[in-house]
Amino acid sequence: MSVDPVPWIFFCTESDYPKFSALLPNDLTAPYCDFVARVDSRIENMMEHYTIVKTNVGFDEFLAFCAKNGKEPNYDSLVSCTFHTWGANRK
Repeated sequence: MSVDPVPWIFFCTESDYPKFSALLPNDLTAPYCDFVARVDSRIENMMEHYTIVKTNVGFDEFLAFCAKNGKEPNYDSLVSCTFHTWGANRK
């Protein structure tokens, strides 16, 4: 059984990255330049087969999403928020 790939990937601004990194220290450990390089590399590796959208999520947007949806601000919530943001931007 194969799973369809997700066409979006989390991204944030350099000014928001330290806030995300402090909130999710086990998940976002690299310096921002390495984070950007990793995101770009993932997109490049998949673009032969899929269109991947770099989806910018603001830190305040993430916290508001968690509060509105009763979610703890953790990595799983970040994935949900990124999907929600990507979906809202498609309309």
